[in-house]
Amino acid sequence: MPTFSFPSSPATTLEETLLHLSPTLKTSLKQGFSFLSKLPEQKYDELLAVVQEIISVRSLNSAGLEKIATKLGLSKNAVSNLVPSVATVISILSGNEEKAEQFVQTAIKEKLVEESDRSALLKFIETTVRQRGSLERTLEQATISSRTLPSFSNLSTSIDVRLAFKDGKIKIAVPVAVLHLDTDSDQEIWLQMNIGQVEKVIEELQETLRHLQEAEQWAEKNILSK
Repeated sequence: MPTFSFPSSPATTLEETLLHLSPTLKTSLKQGFSFLSKLPEQKYDELLAVVQEIISVRSLNSAGLEKIATKLGLSKNAVSNLVPSVATVISILSGNEEKAEQFVQTAIKEKLVEESDRSALLKFIETTVRQRGSLERTLEQATISSRTLPSFSNLSTSIDVRLAFKDGKIKIAVPVAVLHLDTDSDQEIWLQMNIGQVEKVIEELQETLRHLQEAEQWAEKNILSK
């Protein structure tokens, strides 16, 4: 499952930021960049839109990975390497005015990209820079919304059928949803729910969604527009 790294180095230049990346993150970036040459240039906007959504929800499960791979025409392995690298690039470019050529030159100097992948990376970074404002806003919103408390990361579900027996025969069969709720911390929750409970949670979440949408509209009108 892809993991996402958002560098928050106190470095003041792009070169310092890339220099202070961990060896693991540098390796991840290099692997991700190597797949850019396999992606048609006309797919760059789609890739950025996908990563922007993932940053917003901070979640990507196996099913989502499969859909993205199909959409972009890449293998799951390519996507699992490429998506975290793009998310990291967005974070690095956020809040600064570096141009695409400067980023690529620095990445080559720090051995994060092969010279053979230079052209593809340059075109992609140019596309990213053009969308910098929207990407920065998404990253900032995701960062603010995940402060202080553990945040939702992923939900996995499966269905069991529980059987009760009487006189050696099945008396009743009850379907049960088994859920695993993961967060961006060490905290995890396993639980089970029957049909009625699932319906109730869905109803409450739909109401919560409406409240969030109303709050977002209110903030746009009364705070962000001033």
